[in-house]
Amino acid sequence: GSRVSLIGIANSIHLTTRLLPKLQARGWEPELLTFQAYTAQELKTLLMQRLSNLPWQGGWAAVVDPPALELLVRRISAAAGDMRRALDAMCAAFDTLVQESLSDESRIRVSVGQMAQALSQLLKSPIVDSVRMLPQGAKKQCTMADLHDSYNTLCREASLLALPWSEFPGLCSTLSDQALISIDNQKGGGKDQRRRRIMLKVDPDDVVFALKGLRFFRTLLPDELLCK
Repeated sequence: GSRVSLIGIANSIHLTTRLLPKLQARGWEPELLTFQAYTAQELKTLLMQRLSNLPWQGGWAAVVDPPALELLVRRISAAAGDMRRALDAMCAAFDTLVQESLSDESRIRVSVGQMAQALSQLLKSPIVDSVRMLPQGAKKQCTMADLHDSYNTLCREASLLALPWSEFPGLCSTLSDQALISIDNQKGGGKDQRRRRIMLKVDPDDVVFALKGLRFFRTLLPDELLCK
């Protein structure tokens, strides 16, 4: 008989279980191959390679302040690790530099402020909003139930409407897709879901660095973390 093989590409690793439940019901779950998001160092290396190909005297540091590049790669890595977003943010920062240099010729390279402005506009998306709702009080490793309790506490203190438990595993899956957390492979629903172990995969300092650049989330962080 004939044999058919289908290959699909999706940004979400859980696309098949959400949109094609009949595959799972019939035992036809596809084999998944996950491509991890770029780390901050990998993004930095790629951007430096791109910038070094341009005809500037003094190299990339002549037109991009090194702390601005560091801000870019940390924020993009914490949000999604998507090189396309990093390039979009860099282009937006250069556009701002060009506009500001028309009235101030002393501005010759992208500053931290210009990069922060570009990132604040670029990262307005549901996925990044979910990433930014990762509770600061979470442990490096905990159960999904513990994380949900911390999330509810944070939302209550900030007068925010928290997502119900029925949507919380999906929120965790989004963070897992972005390589920010790992979730054990235990399957099932109800109490089984609540007992699943979650581990933070990124440096906590990078999470704080990404959040404290945003006025709203900066108010949620303890003073001792803001002073780091």
